Amino acid sequence: MKKATHNEYHQSLNKVVDYINSHLKESLNIKVLAELANISKYHFHRIFKAYIGESMGAYINRLRLERAANLLQKTTYSLADIAEEVRYSNQQALSKAFKK
Repeated sequence: MKKATHNEYHQSLNKVVDYINSHLKESLNIKVLAELANISKYHFHRIFKAYIGESMGAYINRLRLERAANLLQKTTYSLADIAEEVRYSNQQALSKAFKK
């Protein structure tokens, strides 16, 4: 891969990662993220995994679980409130994700 292409992908993915980090409370769509990176959604998925080391879905789930763990440690929020905060449907779904 050409160095210019590599740098372009790197910059595009940095924008996407920043967007994901600041929009974890929202529903994240591969089409929107691919458009942000200015890459087709089919190619975006491959590029994301190659650069980040995990699929987009796994990356987002990991960040949400890390956020939930942080909230559990540092706040007095209920498990239901934390589940809502990190976009899990309910506290059982969050608990199941932690077990995995």
